Parts: sequence; C-alpha cells; structure tokens
Amino acid sequence: MSHKKNRQHRRRRTKENLRCPIEASVPHHTIPAKADERHGEAIASRTNSNKEPNESMFKRPDMNIVINGILALFAMLSFIVLWSQLRDARESFTKDQRPYPWLWSGSKSDPPILMGINSATPNTARQIWVNMYYTNYGKSPAIELQQSFDIYVGANAYQRVKARPLLPAKTILPTGKVDLITPVSPKLSEEEISEAMSTDRGIIIDARWQYLDLTGHRYETEICMARLRTNVWAYCPEHNQFRDCEEEACEK
Repeated sequence: MSHKKNRQHRRRRTKENLRCPIEASVPHHTIPAKADERHGEAIASRTNSNKEPNESMFKRPDMNIVINGILALFAMLSFIVLWSQLRDARESFTKDQRPYPWLWSGSKSDPPILMGINSATPNTARQIWVNMYYTNYGKSPAIELQQSFDIYVGANAYQRVKARPLLPAKTILPTGKVDLITPVSPKLSEEEISEAMSTDRGIIIDARWQYLDLTGHRYETEICMARLRTNVWAYCPEHNQFRDCEEEACEK
C-alpha cells in the first residue's frame, strides 16, 4: 500500500515538472521580461542622447539680432565719419578765419617801409630809424597781440638776426587796421652809416608778433626786411613765416 502511494507521489511531481519546466529553472531574483525590456530601452535612450549632439547648439541665429547688430555697426561707423568731417570742417574754418598780420602793401605815396637818419646835434648822435607798416589781412582780429622788433646795422647785419623777447604789452589788431613799428639803431659814426648805406643787407629789420584767434589758438608771424644799396627793401632769405604755436615751438 505504501509502495503504491509513493509511485503516485512521484507521478504528480513528474507532471508538475513537465507542466512548468522554465519556471522551475528561473531563480527567484531574475528581473521579469517586461521590466528588462523597459530597462533596456532606458539605457539605449541614454546612450543615444550622449552620442547625438544637442540640436540647440546648431540653431540658426535670430535674424532680428543679426539685422540690429548690422544697423548698430553702421550707425557707429557713420558717427565716426561724421565726427571726423566735423573736426576737419572746424579746423578748416579756424584756419580760414584766423588773423594774418603781415607787411602792409602800401601805395606809391605811402611805402610800407620808410627810413630816416637823425641829424647830428650837440646833444644827439646820428641814428638810423625805420618805420615799418603792417596790417591784419585775416578775417578775424588778432587778440592779445605781442610784438618784438630790432634793427641791425653793418656789413654782417644779417648774420646777427635773432629772435628778441616779446614786449609785455598786449593789444588787439582788428581786420584791415594798419599799424607800425619804429626800430631805432644805436648811436653810429659817420663811417658806420656810410658802410651800412653802401652795402647790400647793410640794414636789417626783424619783427615778430604772437597773437590769438577768437578760439584762443596761438600763432606767430615773423617778418625780416633787408635794405639793398639801391635803396630798395627786400625780404630776407629766411625769417619770413607764419607759425602755428600748437604745432611747433614759438619763443616768448
């Protein structure tokens, strides 16, 4: 009886094993098939996302931003060009309107240079004096005008020409006004006067002016005139020029 029960028990176990052969071989900790599929999809998704570049990095720039940038650059360049043109126009206007003191042209009856010699008296020695007339040919007055001038007499008169210190007095020379300077030589002997009168460039007049225009820009004018033995006055080879004192040094 017991042997019969044992055979029945073995048959039941054999049928159970045949009914679920896979379930019997699968351990209890194994992940179900559906969960494993979802897990694999998640891993594949992360792998693909790491390999593929971010599309937002390659997006085209906004055209409004590009157009605004171009317009801003164009406006800045236009401003620079306009500023440069205004600066050039201001400089041109300043030079065009500046004062120009220079030797007066004179006339037949009124020469720009008039020379004389003092007569000797018991109380005075003989001296050579020269009136040199000048005017302002510019379009604006010369403001705070200062001047210096001197006369050189003798055979080596031109070699002794040099800039003299400016006189402290300041004045204004309006446009078109004619003014004069009168340098006077030191006391001279008859021989010295005779040598100066018979020598080319035996008498030299050198004059210098510094002045401001209406904007406060400083300039300088220098005039050098030489007497020839034919009693004609001519410009010296040098020392006749205009200077812009903000561009080159001007002596005080």
